Amino acid sequence: MKEGEVCVYHTKAGQWPVSREVFPPDAEYPDGAPIEGNIWILGFINGQWYAATWDWLRPGQQCKHESADTFGRDQIGIPPMDGSWVPQKGDPIGLMMSTIARTDLRAGEERTNVVLIEWPY
Repeated sequence: MKEGEVCVYHTKAGQWPVSREVFPPDAEYPDGAPIEGNIWILGFINGQWYAATWDWLRPGQQCKHESADTFGRDQIGIPPMDGSWVPQKGDPIGLMMSTIARTDLRAGEERTNVVLIEWPY
């Protein structure tokens, strides 16, 4: 993790099933944007661990560009990890990647191990 970028490197990047049904076709992706999975964040909030998908991953993608002050704010809509929760410096958080898990659509049932870190910002 560095300022403006969160990466979860894993051995399955580019190997999970891809779906083009998540986003509708557009000029850039007339067949729909290829999506391989989701990045997850786990937060220790009020003495309990919570987990939520945070964003989409394209095939082979292992990093998301996000500033520390907006990390997850506009992507997670379910309390207590909605926009009201922002990790503080020193907070324990977990990160993992999975096959598509944000909708009822599934293109696999795999995930990485959770990596625990201390929020640095």
